[in-house]
Amino acid sequence: MDAFGRIDFLVNNAGFTWDGVIQKMTPQQWETMLLVHCTAPFRLIQAACPHMRDAAKQEIQAGGQPCSRCIVNISSTSGTHGNAGQANYATAKAGIIGLTKTVAKVSQLAWVYW
Repeated sequence: MDAFGRIDFLVNNAGFTWDGVIQKMTPQQWETMLLVHCTAPFRLIQAACPHMRDAAKQEIQAGGQPCSRCIVNISSTSGTHGNAGQANYATAKAGIIGLTKTVAKVSQLAWVYW
């Protein structure tokens, strides 16, 4: 915000795998995937939304249409189909799909009212 004064796009693309069969997967492997693939995007969205929402409100109050703004979250086919040895990764990627769908539903209706 200090450098550019606005946020129009947020892309959550960071990620990696830490594979292991479920009976040998450590708690650290499980928790790390959820932190990287679900918690980090959630926190970034949560931080960006007020700035995106406030800008849209100002544009509407000024009598115009709000500029297009978007949030892009990257998932994986592992999140929809699963993958051998990737219970942690597949769960996290399914989580980002759910987060994305929820944020999309809220943002379609609520930018003006938040």
